[in-house]
Amino acid sequence: IQDVTKQGIINLEGIDAKLPISTDNVAAINASHGTYNRDGNTMSLTSDVTITTTDGLAAKFKSVFLDMGKGTMKTNDPVDVSRGG
Repeated sequence: IQDVTKQGIINLEGIDAKLPISTDNVAAINASHGTYNRDGNTMSLTSDVTITTTDGLAAKFKSVFLDMGKGTMKTNDPVDVSRGG
């Protein structure tokens, strides 16, 4: 959903994305809602966030801020992290 008065900001629903972490590892990101800032190349995911990597790491967040340009993410909420085997 995009507000035509804010061309660089896109509200997202039902997020299901894949982002490369390295040449052999990809992160699958799922969230109910979020906002993508095209100008800053950042994404704020605000509910039911799950990130799973192809090397077996899984993390659940209430919310998370992703900076795709810098390759970083941060949250002020507790995180549930597990490693599959």
